[in-house]
Amino acid sequence: MTSPKRTLAKRLVERPSFRVSRSSTETAMQNLIKTGILDRHFCLKTDGQMITLPLVRDPTEVEIDELRKLVPSASLGLGEFEPRKRHPRTLEEALASTVSADVLSRLPKSFDVVGDISLLELDSELAAYQTIIAEAIMEVHPNVRSVFAKTGEVSGAERIRPLRYIAGENRTHTIHKEYG
Repeated sequence: MTSPKRTLAKRLVERPSFRVSRSSTETAMQNLIKTGILDRHFCLKTDGQMITLPLVRDPTEVEIDELRKLVPSASLGLGEFEPRKRHPRTLEEALASTVSADVLSRLPKSFDVVGDISLLELDSELAAYQTIIAEAIMEVHPNVRSVFAKTGEVSGAERIRPLRYIAGENRTHTIHKEYG
Protein backbone atom coordinates (compact mmCIF):
# COMPACT_ATOMS: atom_id res chain seq x y z
CA MET A 1 0.00 0.00 0.00
CA THR A 2 1.14 3.51 -0.69
CA SER A 3 1.32 6.34 1.78
CA PRO A 4 -1.59 8.80 1.69
CA LYS A 5 0.88 11.68 1.45
CA ARG A 6 0.85 12.39 -2.23
CA THR A 7 3.05 14.92 -3.97
CA LEU A 8 1.58 16.97 -6.75
CA ALA A 9 3.38 16.36 -10.03
CA LYS A 10 5.09 19.41 -11.49
CA ARG A 11 2.70 19.56 -14.41
CA LEU A 12 2.04 22.95 -15.89
CA VAL A 13 -1.34 24.03 -17.20
CA GLU A 14 -1.79 26.73 -19.82
CA ARG A 15 -4.19 29.47 -18.71
CA PRO A 16 -5.12 32.95 -19.92
CA SER A 17 -3.15 35.44 -17.84
CA PHE A 18 -2.33 39.04 -17.05
CA ARG A 19 1.29 40.07 -16.66
CA VAL A 20 1.83 43.05 -14.35
CA SER A 21 4.73 44.74 -12.57
CA ARG A 22 5.48 43.60 -9.03
CA SER A 23 4.47 47.02 -7.67
CA SER A 24 1.04 46.77 -9.36
CA THR A 25 0.30 43.18 -8.34
CA GLU A 26 -1.94 43.96 -5.35
CA THR A 27 -4.09 46.42 -7.33
CA ALA A 28 -4.41 43.97 -10.24
CA MET A 29 -5.28 41.05 -7.94
CA GLN A 30 -7.98 43.04 -6.12
CA ASN A 31 -9.56 43.96 -9.46
CA LEU A 32 -9.38 40.38 -10.78
CA ILE A 33 -10.88 39.01 -7.54
CA LYS A 34 -13.68 41.58 -7.71
CA THR A 35 -14.51 40.59 -11.29
CA GLY A 36 -14.19 36.88 -10.41
CA ILE A 37 -11.60 35.97 -13.03
CA LEU A 38 -8.47 35.36 -10.91
CA ASP A 39 -7.85 31.60 -10.85
CA ARG A 40 -6.86 30.73 -7.28
CA HIS A 41 -6.28 27.07 -8.14
CA PHE A 42 -2.90 27.94 -9.68
CA CYS A 43 0.27 29.58 -8.33
CA LEU A 44 1.37 33.01 -9.49
CA LYS A 45 4.52 33.17 -11.64
CA THR A 46 7.31 35.60 -10.89
CA ASP A 47 9.94 36.69 -13.38
CA GLY A 48 12.16 39.38 -11.92
CA GLN A 49 9.97 42.46 -11.44
CA MET A 50 7.01 40.98 -13.35
CA ILE A 51 4.21 38.80 -11.97
CA THR A 52 1.92 36.68 -14.14
CA LEU A 53 -1.58 36.13 -12.74
CA PRO A 54 -3.65 33.10 -13.87
CA LEU A 55 -7.23 33.70 -15.04
CA VAL A 56 -10.23 31.32 -15.03
CA ARG A 57 -11.25 32.45 -18.53
CA ASP A 58 -10.45 35.00 -21.21
CA PRO A 59 -11.47 38.41 -19.89
CA THR A 60 -14.06 40.52 -21.72
CA GLU A 61 -13.07 43.80 -23.37
CA VAL A 62 -14.73 45.69 -20.49
CA GLU A 63 -12.69 43.71 -17.92
CA ILE A 64 -9.47 44.35 -19.86
CA ASP A 65 -10.21 48.09 -20.09
CA GLU A 66 -11.07 48.28 -16.39
CA LEU A 67 -7.80 46.59 -15.38
CA ARG A 68 -5.73 48.72 -17.76
CA LYS A 69 -7.23 51.89 -16.22
CA LEU A 70 -5.86 50.74 -12.86
CA VAL A 71 -2.67 49.12 -14.18
CA PRO A 72 -1.71 50.63 -17.58
CA SER A 73 1.25 48.25 -18.02
CA ALA A 74 -0.91 45.07 -17.72
CA SER A 75 -0.59 42.75 -20.69
CA LEU A 76 -2.92 39.90 -21.60
CA GLY A 77 -1.47 36.59 -22.72
CA LEU A 78 -1.19 32.88 -22.06
CA GLY A 79 0.94 31.47 -19.28
CA GLU A 80 1.84 28.06 -17.91
CA PHE A 81 0.99 27.65 -14.24
CA GLU A 82 1.60 25.06 -11.58
CA PRO A 83 -1.52 23.89 -9.71
CA ARG A 84 -1.62 24.82 -6.01
CA LYS A 85 -1.16 21.96 -3.61
CA ARG A 86 -4.48 21.30 -1.97
CA HIS A 87 -4.49 19.88 1.53
CA PRO A 88 -7.28 17.43 2.38
CA ARG A 89 -9.81 18.71 4.90
CA THR A 90 -11.19 15.40 6.10
CA LEU A 91 -9.84 11.94 6.80
CA GLU A 92 -12.07 10.52 4.06
CA GLU A 93 -10.74 13.05 1.55
CA ALA A 94 -7.14 12.19 2.45
CA LEU A 95 -7.75 8.46 2.00
CA ALA A 96 -10.17 8.51 -0.96
CA SER A 97 -7.61 7.47 -3.58
CA THR A 98 -5.71 5.13 -1.24
CA VAL A 99 -8.27 2.73 0.25
CA SER A 100 -11.50 1.09 -0.90
CA ALA A 101 -14.97 2.54 -0.37
CA ASP A 102 -15.67 -0.24 2.15
CA VAL A 103 -12.70 0.83 4.29
CA LEU A 104 -13.73 4.49 3.97
CA SER A 105 -17.19 3.64 5.31
CA ARG A 106 -15.66 1.97 8.41
CA LEU A 107 -13.26 4.80 9.31
CA PRO A 108 -13.67 6.22 12.81
CA LYS A 109 -15.94 9.28 12.75
CA SER A 110 -14.04 10.86 15.63
CA PHE A 111 -10.80 10.50 17.54
CA ASP A 112 -9.20 12.19 20.54
CA VAL A 113 -6.48 14.81 20.23
CA VAL A 114 -4.58 15.66 23.40
CA GLY A 115 -1.95 18.32 22.75
CA ASP A 116 -0.20 17.07 19.62
CA ILE A 117 -1.07 13.39 20.15
CA SER A 118 -4.02 11.66 18.49
CA LEU A 119 -5.71 8.63 20.08
CA LEU A 120 -7.68 6.26 17.82
CA GLU A 121 -10.09 3.44 18.45
CA LEU A 122 -9.74 1.06 15.50
CA ASP A 123 -11.71 -2.13 15.05
CA SER A 124 -9.89 -5.33 14.06
CA GLU A 125 -10.99 -4.95 10.42
CA LEU A 126 -9.09 -1.64 10.13
CA ALA A 127 -5.90 -2.93 11.81
CA ALA A 128 -4.27 -3.60 8.43
CA TYR A 129 -4.81 0.07 7.49
CA GLN A 130 -3.73 1.62 10.80
CA THR A 131 -0.49 3.18 9.49
CA ILE A 132 -2.20 4.68 6.44
CA ILE A 133 -5.01 6.05 8.61
CA ALA A 134 -2.52 7.51 11.11
CA GLU A 135 -0.49 9.21 8.36
CA ALA A 136 -3.71 10.63 6.90
CA ILE A 137 -4.65 12.06 10.31
CA MET A 138 -1.26 13.79 10.49
CA GLU A 139 -1.78 15.15 6.96
CA VAL A 140 -5.26 16.52 7.73
CA HIS A 141 -4.22 17.86 11.16
CA PRO A 142 -0.69 19.31 10.86
CA ASN A 143 -0.56 19.95 14.63
CA VAL A 144 -0.72 16.18 15.34
CA ARG A 145 2.80 14.75 15.73
CA SER A 146 2.02 11.28 17.15
CA VAL A 147 -0.78 8.76 16.65
CA PHE A 148 -1.57 5.96 19.08
CA ALA A 149 -4.27 3.28 19.19
CA LYS A 150 -6.27 2.72 22.35
CA THR A 151 -5.71 -0.90 23.40
CA GLY A 152 -7.73 -1.09 26.59
CA GLU A 153 -9.85 0.69 29.14
CA VAL A 154 -8.78 3.43 31.54
CA SER A 155 -7.83 1.78 34.83
CA GLY A 156 -6.04 2.27 38.13
CA ALA A 157 -5.84 5.15 40.58
CA GLU A 158 -4.02 7.31 38.01
CA ARG A 159 -6.59 6.51 35.29
CA ILE A 160 -4.06 5.39 32.70
CA ARG A 161 -5.10 3.86 29.37
CA PRO A 162 -2.85 1.36 27.56
CA LEU A 163 -1.77 2.66 24.14
CA ARG A 164 -0.01 1.23 21.08
CA TYR A 165 2.21 3.43 18.90
CA ILE A 166 1.12 3.68 15.24
CA ALA A 167 2.88 6.61 13.51
CA GLY A 168 4.72 9.89 13.96
CA GLU A 169 6.95 10.62 16.95
CA ASN A 170 7.02 7.73 19.40
CA ARG A 171 6.39 9.73 22.58
CA THR A 172 3.48 9.96 24.99
CA HIS A 173 4.31 13.25 26.75
CA THR A 174 2.64 16.42 25.49
CA ILE A 175 1.43 19.81 26.67
CA HIS A 176 -2.34 20.15 26.94
CA LYS A 177 -4.09 23.30 28.15
CA GLU A 178 -7.62 23.22 29.54
CA TYR A 179 -9.84 26.18 28.75
CA GLY A 180 -12.78 27.41 30.78
